[in-house]
Amino acid sequence: MQVTETQNEGLKRGYKFTLAADELAAKVDAKLKEAQPEVEMKGFRKGKVPMALLKKQFGQRILGDAMQEAIDGAMREHLEKTGDRPAVQPKIEMENGETWKEGDDVVVNVSYEALPEIPAADLSAIELERLVVKAEDLRPSMRRWPIWPTTPNPMKTRKRTRKPPRTIRS
Repeated sequence: MQVTETQNEGLKRGYKFTLAADELAAKVDAKLKEAQPEVEMKGFRKGKVPMALLKKQFGQRILGDAMQEAIDGAMREHLEKTGDRPAVQPKIEMENGETWKEGDDVVVNVSYEALPEIPAADLSAIELERLVVKAEDLRPSMRRWPIWPTTPNPMKTRKRTRKPPRTIRS
């Protein structure tokens, strides 16, 4: 996988990732070999399906998975190496996406805005003052507070309007 920087101005970053076709084919073959012992297909015993048939039936799906894993892994490795932290999800576009066919190199353009580096502040120069309020200072202001009437408990004051109906047991 080749990584080429295309943009580096301010906080904007742009990179071009190139995944060689033979690397991608090797990943697809490895995934198919890993899955081969577990595949059951009509007409074959479990694990005895030919690789060509597996590639024909599952090749496109596994190719997409391998491509996605390779690009995600390269992006993660690149971010760890550079120390960049994207502010939002990076924009990932595949170059020649509609015209790409199996056997071509995969070229992906990635762009994002990096979070700015914020230097650590020196907190040793800051002094904190602890304020203490005495109860005597609060009493004059408490006189101005309105006194709210207390509401009675509605369950205690509810009156029964009629007696419950009697049930006759036989």
